[in-house]
Amino acid sequence: MLRSGVLLARQEIEYLEQLVYRPEPILIDMWVTALGGASWDMGYTIRDEEVVFARAESTLVAFDIAAQGARRLTDEERAALTARQGGPVPMRRRR
Repeated sequence: MLRSGVLLARQEIEYLEQLVYRPEPILIDMWVTALGGASWDMGYTIRDEEVVFARAESTLVAFDIAAQGARRLTDEERAALTARQGGPVPMRRRR
């Protein structure tokens, strides 16, 4: 999909714990939380084996670089995203 273009339309992150520099790796779990005609939401959990440092959700839009506009997801893209679909991000929602 990156060959044709992807636009970041929205990003929300909830910081839970401080993550200081360290040589040990962190884990980032990613999954699709919603799927539309031209867009999809991705959920993220940034963690190690013991601590969740942050949770996030992004709205991404399939973008036609040549036409400079959103485009509908292809059947192949929709199938790939559907295969990675999961539940909502367990974030505290703003009022």
